[in-house]
Amino acid sequence: MSENNHPGAAGQSAGEESKIERLKHAAGDMADAAGKAWDKAEDKAEELWDKSSSVAKDAANAAEKAWDKAEDKAEELWDKAKSGELKEEAKEKLDDLKEGASKLWDKIVDKFDGDDDAKKQA
Repeated sequence: MSENNHPGAAGQSAGEESKIERLKHAAGDMADAAGKAWDKAEDKAEELWDKSSSVAKDAANAAEKAWDKAEDKAEELWDKAKSGELKEEAKEKLDDLKEGASKLWDKIVDKFDGDDDAKKQA
């Protein structure tokens, strides 16, 4: 057998060579497109990673501030409870609630008394 009998030999027809060249060119174009798509995906992934890292850092800072504030408030309330100040504040609030409830009761009684008076006059 001669060298010209196997594929790719110099004896191939021009049509076969052009098909092979077109396929090589198409494969190269697809490889380029895949490479560009990969680079774009890689850039987007990096961008998203950076954003998520920033958001996570912001969330951690906000959580730390909230924790510190809650800790300070708890300490303040504990100190008030130990000193009896909290008891006085609670007593004042209870007195205010009693007064509000008493006023509301008086309004209800007045309303019903007014309705009874209207019925008696009718």
